[in-house]
Amino acid sequence: MIPVHAQRLLLLSLLLLAMSGCSLPDSGGASEVHVTLTEFTIEASSRIFAPGVPYHLVVTNRGKVNHELRIAPPGVQGGLEEIAWMDEMTLQPGTVHTIDVTFPQSARGTDFEFACHLPAHYEFGMHLAVTMR
Repeated sequence: MIPVHAQRLLLLSLLLLAMSGCSLPDSGGASEVHVTLTEFTIEASSRIFAPGVPYHLVVTNRGKVNHELRIAPPGVQGGLEEIAWMDEMTLQPGTVHTIDVTFPQSARGTDFEFACHLPAHYEFGMHLAVTMR
């Protein structure tokens, strides 16, 4: 017969072991960042990024129109300087999509922004500066 205190310790150990397996879906060890798009604004749960570190972006379009998300130096649309891009057909109103991004080491000291370059969106303020540390 197992003493009561040993039974409780075993039960607690099993409970902790079971709880450790009940986590959120794995994002591959990447830091999760939530990005929200609405009409002419972009918000992010983090605006500071480190080159070489993987990030799992969860992008939500809470607006009433399609948007896109480009990650690039300020004002850049396309080209080799662009780090990532999600198009307007992917980011329709009410949708949530994810993208994994790792800024290259060469990004250190460079200014970047999250931006929507659809007609008039950028001009109406739909961009958000992010910092490379």
